Amino acid sequence: MEAISSPTIGVAAREFLDSMIATRNENTARSYANGIAAFLHILEENGEKVDALPARQLKEEAITWLADYLKLMSPATEKLYLHIVRNFYEFLVARDYAAVNFPRLRLLLMQKTRHSGRRQLEV
Repeated sequence: MEAISSPTIGVAAREFLDSMIATRNENTARSYANGIAAFLHILEENGEKVDALPARQLKEEAITWLADYLKLMSPATEKLYLHIVRNFYEFLVARDYAAVNFPRLRLLLMQKTRHSGRRQLEV
């Protein structure tokens, strides 16, 4: 069986968003578009040319660049956008556009994201 060639990250992102628009309500689709736009912006800021780089070359570390950027936003936005980008990585694998090491991706996210902690009661 011949391997499917990998489109660029930008083309794959547009395909992902098209699939989201077709199956989600308008507000959810807009959230997905905003999350993917932020991710593509961060990739470009880190020297990754999304309209030239094949999706198969997207590294798991790229999500940590987004996690660092999202520290400037609310925890809810951080959680939402990282969820959207995890779904994008899953889309890439489902379409055979990329191979992603999901245990590594989860570990990177655990190390880079904010966690809600338990408050200790003072006695």
